[in-house]
Amino acid sequence: MNAALIRKELRGQWPFLFLGVTLLALDVLELFTEQWDLKRLSSTFYELNSSSFIFQFFISFAVGSGLLIREIDDGTLAFLDGLPLTRARAFTTKIVTATAVLLCYPLGHSVLISVLHLRARESLDYDLHLWLIAATIAPIVLITAVGLTCGLLLGFLRSLAWMVLALLAIALKLLSSAWPRFSALNPVDALTVNLVGAHLKLPVQGITAQCCIVLLSGLSAFWFFRDAGADRRRLQLVLSRPLISATVTIATIAALFGAIFLYEKSHSEEGARQATASSSSTAQFKPSAPGHSQTSHYTFSYQARRAEPVQLLLLHADEVFSNVAGQLNIDGGSAIDVDLSGSEANTEGTAFFDRIRMFPGGEAPLSVLAHETTHVFASRLAGGRNDRELTKMQAFNEGLAHWVEQSLEAKTGVSDLDRLQAAIVSHRHMASARQLTDMDALARDVDRNLVYPLGAVVVDALIRRYGADAPKTLLLTLGRADFPRDLEGYSLWQAAFQLSGFDLTLVFDDYARLLKEWELKSNALIADLPRPRGSLVRRDDFVGVALRLDAALPAGSRAVVRFRPRSDSPLRDYVTRSTKDDVAWQSINSIANEKVCFQPGISTKGIVIYEIWSCLPLDSAAKETDD
Repeated sequence: MNAALIRKELRGQWPFLFLGVTLLALDVLELFTEQWDLKRLSSTFYELNSSSFIFQFFISFAVGSGLLIREIDDGTLAFLDGLPLTRARAFTTKIVTATAVLLCYPLGHSVLISVLHLRARESLDYDLHLWLIAATIAPIVLITAVGLTCGLLLGFLRSLAWMVLALLAIALKLLSSAWPRFSALNPVDALTVNLVGAHLKLPVQGITAQCCIVLLSGLSAFWFFRDAGADRRRLQLVLSRPLISATVTIATIAALFGAIFLYEKSHSEEGARQATASSSSTAQFKPSAPGHSQTSHYTFSYQARRAEPVQLLLLHADEVFSNVAGQLNIDGGSAIDVDLSGSEANTEGTAFFDRIRMFPGGEAPLSVLAHETTHVFASRLAGGRNDRELTKMQAFNEGLAHWVEQSLEAKTGVSDLDRLQAAIVSHRHMASARQLTDMDALARDVDRNLVYPLGAVVVDALIRRYGADAPKTLLLTLGRADFPRDLEGYSLWQAAFQLSGFDLTLVFDDYARLLKEWELKSNALIADLPRPRGSLVRRDDFVGVALRLDAALPAGSRAVVRFRPRSDSPLRDYVTRSTKDDVAWQSINSIANEKVCFQPGISTKGIVIYEIWSCLPLDSAAKETDD
């Protein structure tokens, strides 16, 4: 019986199903006119947001307005009552079938975008971000439910349904202008997902209001449908009279145009206010002309007005290329493209796909260039664009780049600051050698930046035991066609070392021995370095971390606190705050999931030593007054 009822509903809703399938087919056909294998989620995310909310609401309302009332007006409700079928069951089947038809295109489009991302993703944007897709699909599903249930309820007004909808929209806009809280009742505005800081902020108040609308409209529509009968058709007979029908049609058109005019005027005024505010507080500049320079081994792209800081790179870039190639005992290969427009937040440079992005200025641009050039060479040795195994060994990858950078700058692969930081980490038992093989755990619990000094120590131990060509041998092993591709963590490291003819256990033993030697040499300094502990405090729209130290800060040192939105946030989302009156403050809008993730640390002697991460509930913060 269910299958027959579903087929009946699909026959009645086939125009809307055809529309959804057609739109999805057009999207697929459009891809053949574009570079579809470059459409990552980061470039198509906007297509998942509110641009289609209005269209989805009106289509859902149109389906709902005729879904129940058609059974009553066509006389088929009596036929359904004669079947072994309750009205509740018929109502539920109609709702489920209509929802599936209406979501055919939005969900299909989201799947299409996800497939494109899986095809075009790269090392810097590799994850599918299912939580991000889910957070943007959920409002589409909810707005479909709002439009459908409102259509079900207002459908009992027959030809008055659209006029009443337009009048409600006008009333809602007027009320929202006077009392902004009423905007939560507008499904298009209330369900828009906003990007706040580094994460998505869901409109909790709007979602709650819309869920209430769905519940009330759905229950009311079911109540009317359950009690519907021949005596309920009097309104239809009245509205079918020619004069009344014409009057309703004119009034509906007028109401719809009035609603469109009111919302368009409000949108234009808001845009004008933003433009006025922007023009009064900011200056407009013409974009700088692009600049291009080429050396024997690099091609640099930069803004022409920033040509002066580029000169140092142009003079010594080829020397850096040769020195890095010499450290790895390779010829270097083809030239490298360098984009000097900048890098990701909290980084000085980034290397991917034989290309480098970095800032032209900074304290040591040549060192950054050496570091990123090492990444490019390592990627080439490990398989080029198929170097996924190397990306899963970040401690080795970053450690090698840091070791080469320090070898060229300080003439030693592990600098004095690296040794001090490694000694402190060893003394406090913050990260073992084996933890370096699990980057996710290291970043989640301790400090992902430890891959630089600690990774350099691992590389130094490897070279001391197996010679200067050991890193090159390991990289070539990762690039072999027969290297296993399904390994992770310690198993991956062990396989890479073993197939290269190295003993990972011996290298890690040498690593631990070096750290203990440096720990003994710096014992007095480590003992005098305080360890901070933090607790949450709250003031208005800010949350703070109040620090307590177990000893006085050494001269020239300062306490800092690092925040991140979630426990799995990438490095680019980290924010470091200095303390004021022993409290580091962060806007409450920058946190996610009602939890504050923070990491207190001490900045001393050119390094920052952080404690382990803590993620505490926001409601555990103590209230703090301004006095």
